[in-house]
Amino acid sequence: MNKYTMGILLLICSSLCANVPHHQEMIAQNEISFINYLFTDLNGCPKEVMYPAFVVDDLEENGFNFDGSSVPGMTRITESDMLAMPDMSTLSVVPWSHEHNPTARVICDIYQDEHTPYAGDPRYILKQAIEQASEMGFDFFVGPELEFYICKNDEFKDANIEPCDTQAYFDDAKNKSMVSFKTKLFAALHAQNVMIEKIHHEVGPGQYEMSFKYNNALKIADQLIIAKQTIRALCQQCNLKATFMPKPFFGQNGSGMHIHFSLWNRNKNCNAFYDEEDSAKLSPTAKQFIAGVLAHITDLNALFNPTVNSYKRLVPGFEAPINICWGTKNRSALVRIPRVNDDQPNAVRAELRSGDPMANPYLAFAALLHAGLDGIKNQLSLAAPIEDNLYHLTHEERRAREIRSVPSSLENALILLQQSSFAKNVLGDCLLAEFVKNKQEEIAQYNTFITDWEIQTYFHG
Repeated sequence: MNKYTMGILLLICSSLCANVPHHQEMIAQNEISFINYLFTDLNGCPKEVMYPAFVVDDLEENGFNFDGSSVPGMTRITESDMLAMPDMSTLSVVPWSHEHNPTARVICDIYQDEHTPYAGDPRYILKQAIEQASEMGFDFFVGPELEFYICKNDEFKDANIEPCDTQAYFDDAKNKSMVSFKTKLFAALHAQNVMIEKIHHEVGPGQYEMSFKYNNALKIADQLIIAKQTIRALCQQCNLKATFMPKPFFGQNGSGMHIHFSLWNRNKNCNAFYDEEDSAKLSPTAKQFIAGVLAHITDLNALFNPTVNSYKRLVPGFEAPINICWGTKNRSALVRIPRVNDDQPNAVRAELRSGDPMANPYLAFAALLHAGLDGIKNQLSLAAPIEDNLYHLTHEERRAREIRSVPSSLENALILLQQSSFAKNVLGDCLLAEFVKNKQEEIAQYNTFITDWEIQTYFHG
């Protein structure tokens, strides 16, 4: 049975029959002393505060206040008092915490007051998109593939960063320390309920990829935040450095965050993307969803590729797709339909290949879902698939086939985002303005400061 089929079926079964222990039992069983309460800023960077575990019930009921104006993209100084409300279903034990003071972690939702969710909270943006899908009778499932580089820890002196190995795609680890690192990473992630299917070496030297087990989009977005924290923490313990920078090395493959996605029909209890009679096994619903993604991707591209460095990855000649089209098994297309066996209807899905690891997963998944649902609502038609290697087509040939390209820079992507009425529907006026302002400041910093600013920002951001 395919991993995507298993992921969906396990999730459905668990939602029906799982008996999750109360958080107090988990805290007692693991003798938790402290709890880190976590949320993300607009860029997806985690923010944390630690409380002693004995106040967990009070915080669950009342939350805790913080200064929202000090969090990038959160709120203005005149409206700075924000409230974080813990989502206790996300409680997990931090595996590297001190044995004498075991620590747990909880992800929070942001509120304006005890009754009003904050409309600019990235997690809330995704929750709203999921609710819209639910009203249409669908659940939204994703299974991202996260790529990243692991480098030797040289403190970035003179910006001389060096990959931790010289291996290539799927090579076995010659370095015993990297074998140990991967097994520790697997164990640490699973201990925090971050379910990873596999970890393997990617094309670039020192480049790795991990595949997340298929699950609903909110759970996966939470898991991505925890996974990136875990990777950084374990690298630090092993005297290594991890970077999620999309293009850290000139001439080497960039790091992407490919997003596998599909809808589950709640009324019929089946994969809404599957059609046995179609040559690509895609249902009309799937084709409309994909058509919506392709129709809106240029306007929303800044949410999938949100940094200056992102657009150094989106260039011809590498696996990062820049041409807006779809294909079956075609890795040069923006959207690919992975191959599945005939007896795996639940595994039929699509894959968006343009995103990168610096994307805020809450905003990226929300944008993807909104775009796809718009395609269903408006019954958009999907153009014929492109099976040619798009990098071998000339500009004239692509233009003749009406194949557009993604924006070539963050500046261009922000202009399209800012002018898009659809983007305003996804983010809301306030969050859209904050996102654009935040990214314009990033561009100004990049253009103004010393050359290693980019490296320092993305390695520590």
